[in-house]
Amino acid sequence: MLRLTQSIGNASDPELVEQLHALSHKGRVEYLELSRDDTHRHRLRKETDKGTDCAVALDRAAKLGDGAILLLDDLRAVVVRMEESRWLRLH
Repeated sequence: MLRLTQSIGNASDPELVEQLHALSHKGRVEYLELSRDDTHRHRLRKETDKGTDCAVALDRAAKLGDGAILLLDDLRAVVVRMEESRWLRLH
């Protein structure tokens, strides 16, 4: 199990974009898909899109959102991807 305890930044941060881009070409970026309710939690356990079991334990001040990077090193990255939420349905 991979323990993730902090948000390193966002996938749109200029200083992190290049490193994420290089890892994505190698197939080393994993996405942790979260619902809107999940982003309000500070402790949760989920699998990435590649099957890595992750235990997220953030401090109360941390906020998760689309593109939040929870792990970034030379071997891989784990990035939060928000599930689509329906706001309005018309018939």
